[in-house]
This record gives sequence, C-alpha cells and structure tokens, in this order.
Amino acid sequence: MTNNTRQLRSRITAVETAVSITQAMKSVSSLRLKNCREALSQARVFYEYQTEPFALAPSRLVDDALRRIAGRNDAEAHDILIVVVSSDRGLAGPYNANIARAALAEGSKWHRPTFLCLGSKLRNALESRRLSIFQQLSAVENIDTKVARHVALAALEAWTVAGTRSVIAFTKFVSSVEHLPELLPLIPPKPGDATSSLRESIWEPSAEDAVRLMLPEIVFGAVSLALAESLASETAARVLAMDQATHKAEEILEHLRCQYHRHRRERITRELVEAAGRGQS
Repeated sequence: MTNNTRQLRSRITAVETAVSITQAMKSVSSLRLKNCREALSQARVFYEYQTEPFALAPSRLVDDALRRIAGRNDAEAHDILIVVVSSDRGLAGPYNANIARAALAEGSKWHRPTFLCLGSKLRNALESRRLSIFQQLSAVENIDTKVARHVALAALEAWTVAGTRSVIAFTKFVSSVEHLPELLPLIPPKPGDATSSLRESIWEPSAEDAVRLMLPEIVFGAVSLALAESLASETAARVLAMDQATHKAEEILEHLRCQYHRHRRERITRELVEAAGRGQS
C-alpha cells in the first residue's frame, strides 16, 4: 500500500508539472496570437492594395500579357509549383495534417507537381509518395520579407523559364477557433472582376510592361499574406491544443488525487484498526 501511495504521489507531481508547462505555453501562444493578428490585418490591407490594379484590369488583357511574358500559352502548362506553408513543430492540433491533405489533393490534379515546402512537417508525406520537392525551407516564426521575396522569385523564375504555374497552400485564419486550408494562385495571379467600362481601357506603358512591373510585387504580397495567415492560424491552433492538453491533464490530476486520498484513508483506517486490536489484547 505504501508503494502505491508513493507511486501515486510521484505521478501527481509529474502531471502537475505538465499542467504548469501547458499553461505557460498557452500563455505565451496567446500573447503571440495578438501580435500575429495585428500583422495579419496589415498584410491583408497590403495585399488588397497590391492587387488593386489587376482587379481593375480585364482578365483577358492580363492573361494575354502573362502569356507573352512566359512565351507560351496556358494550355501548354502541365506543371505546377505548389508552395506549402506548414510548421517545423507539432503541438498544434490538426494544423499540419489539414494543410498537407490540401496540398496533396491539389498536387494530384497535375501531371508533374513540384513542391516548395516551408516547414518540415510535409516532407515525410511527400517523400513517401515519391513527389518532387523543389526546395525545403525552415518554417518562419515571424513575417520574414526575405523568405517571402525568395519564394516569390522562385515562382516568377518557374513561370518565365518553363511557364510553370504556381499556387501557395496555407491555412486561412477565420477566427481563434476556425482555421481553414486554402489555395491562392501566385502565377497567374488571382483574377479580378473588371467592370465593362474598363474593357477598352488604354494602358501606359503597354499592358505587358505594366504586368511585368507589377507581377513581382503582387506575388510577393500574396506570399506575405499566406505567411501571415498561416502564422496566425498556427498560433491559434497551438493555443487551442494547449488549452485542451491542460484540461485533459487536470482531469487526470483530479483522478490521481482521488486515488491517492482513497489509499491514504485506507492506510490510516487499517492502522487505527490494528492499534485498536493491540489495545484490546
């Protein structure tokens, strides 16, 4: 009985330590989530500003300019570069699994998909399916303009050299408890909704020159937005995961404490009965 009591006390101490750790991680993630949401708001405004010229232009005009830049028709493109924003760490619930499924589902639609991975969690899934990994980068912990610019340049090079389309798979932050996998086209960019009054618009410089000038910044803005959305979603997912882990650990702790007190009462009762028996004898 004494050994059982000691074992229970040891387990209670271990679970109490785990509760302290999960609560601390939740607090840190909650503070970081506030900063991520502020950065996300700025990234959304920046992306909307960057894509405004494309949204006002007729999609046919933009498509023609893009084909001339790439030197080929969209119909000839059978390849796609899928940029996937995941994480290097776990403890974020289904965050990594959901974005991996979305990226693999998109890759299955193409003849020769190539992946550029931000974060290591997707690597095993890609290697087990023998899919091509163009580049593996570490996950970003903050909005990193150098990483965003690097990814944007890789997508632009793939388009200009081989006419390879590119999309970015990320997790969209909807709310603190809702995060949805999403695909955003990088090249060609997401088409706008031009009004009929702009269909005969005249571009100065030419549409091809204008698109060539704007395209790098639009792709950079899209990548920056995806990074901001993913960081906010990952942090919120980690807050939820730590909250659930804390709740589960507290339930285990309550159960262990009940067992400990029961064993302790049984030991005290047995000692009292033995002492009473010795007194009567």
